Amino acid sequence: MGHRRRPARPPCRVALMDTATLPDDRVLTITRWFRASPAQVYAAWTDPEALPRWFGPNGYSCEAHAKDLRVGGE
Repeated sequence: MGHRRRPARPPCRVALMDTATLPDDRVLTITRWFRASPAQVYAAWTDPEALPRWFGPNGYSCEAHAKDLRVGGE
């Protein structure tokens, strides 16, 4: 059985990674690829009206009331 070649990623894709250290010192890293420019991904994360439209799987809902992006923001 041969290996399937993975298609090349389009140039306008952004990866977001989140890493957590578990209590037993194992590390869990989750990566999600977005078919969007970095500016579009930033806007999607920082616009409280945009976030509920895409965050989470189908059927999931959330509310975002405000985003304070300043260092130490609330």
